[in-house]
Amino acid sequence: MANKGSPFERLVCRQLTAWWTGDPEADVVFWRTSQSGGRATARKRKGKKTGQAHCGDITALTDDARPLTDLITWELKRGYSRTGARATITDLMDRPAHAARSQFEQWVEQAWLAKKAAGTPFWAVVHQRDKRDSLIWLPKRLVEDFIDLKNEFVPPICECTAVTDIEGKPRASIRIVGMRFDDFLASIQPRHVRTLARWYQENR
Repeated sequence: MANKGSPFERLVCRQLTAWWTGDPEADVVFWRTSQSGGRATARKRKGKKTGQAHCGDITALTDDARPLTDLITWELKRGYSRTGARATITDLMDRPAHAARSQFEQWVEQAWLAKKAAGTPFWAVVHQRDKRDSLIWLPKRLVEDFIDLKNEFVPPICECTAVTDIEGKPRASIRIVGMRFDDFLASIQPRHVRTLARWYQENR
């Protein structure tokens, strides 16, 4: 997965940059975090304070770009299409209570813990299976906040209330929304990201 992951992470960073700046040729304003988030884990083990720049897979390179990473901690995943290594939202919905945790479930917890370490209000998982379009999965609360700001999401959209293990809480209920990543970028305006990031910072 490592060989697939790095090019995919760079691609997503460029997509986010083009969307945020409105210029497909702009210098990147988002890039991969140090060790793609692995540095945060290493710092935590040493008892060091971890900031947003060390968490998740994406960090902002400029102050102007920071509202996006202040609002959302990003986890990027590539592949996992083969039998035995698959990862889909249905794994959160149909897993028997005592079955092993699925790959997708582990991603959700990883994103949740990363956003907590970063101090951001939300998380997102962007996943591209082999020979498929990229999808984004995020908490329903964030989608509702964007809708309140008059953003209209492009279908198709998948929404579910699932159960997972988060922070030692077995079978915790979690509301998740998923859509194509390109449709997410087409639906959201960067100015609304800035509005939400500012609101959450002022109302912590």
